[in-house]
Amino acid sequence: MRRITIIGNAGGGKSTLAARLADILDLPHYPLDHIQWQAGWTPTPANEFDRKHRELLRRDSWVIDGFGGMADIEERLNAADTVLFIDLPLWRHYWWALKRQAKSLFRPDPHAPRDCSLLVVTWPLFRMIWDIHRNHRPRVAALLTSLDGETQVVRLDSPSAMEAYLETAGARRAAVAAS
Repeated sequence: MRRITIIGNAGGGKSTLAARLADILDLPHYPLDHIQWQAGWTPTPANEFDRKHRELLRRDSWVIDGFGGMADIEERLNAADTVLFIDLPLWRHYWWALKRQAKSLFRPDPHAPRDCSLLVVTWPLFRMIWDIHRNHRPRVAALLTSLDGETQVVRLDSPSAMEAYLETAGARRAAVAAS
């Protein structure tokens, strides 16, 4: 596991999981939001985003979390050796997104892009969660089934599955270090 992409709906804990996994495996972590957005939620120009995205994918090791466009997802899936698909129930995405938005009233979210207030995107975020669940989630699931047998695909459908995956990754890393 040297090239890991974490995909799934907004509010599903992708960035938190990615940061923790990158720390456990001693891999660099690249949140897609940080190259997708500039200050004030200004979208990065498409050609600049594409260049930065492809630069990341050419690196030897990474943990990349985020969604982005379907073409970007397909590129990441094809470059990854491991795909973690966070596929939680819709209500959990809304609940965790709501909690994150509320917490941002009191402290900045550590995973948010620089100079981007979460509060201003609350309503668009909730609409996006619905759109991803209804329209994009089935497309992502279909892409996952089309990957070659070389890519490990793990569907994480609960917080306990996410924790168990982290524990397993840590145990694997410890076993490799001990040998």
